[in-house]
Amino acid sequence: MAGKTPTAKTGKKTAQLTLKEKRAAKRAKQEPESFIKPRKGAAG
Repeated sequence: MAGKTPTAKTGKKTAQLTLKEKRAAKRAKQEPESFIKPRKGAAG
């Protein structure tokens, strides 16, 4: 639970993407999806 924001308590903030996820998203737009292999734990 270290890196997750307490969304249940605040209710205001949505969970923020990590820098890795932001970079991966940028890369996914530029390069074919097959290039990036998401973590097994990552949903979607």
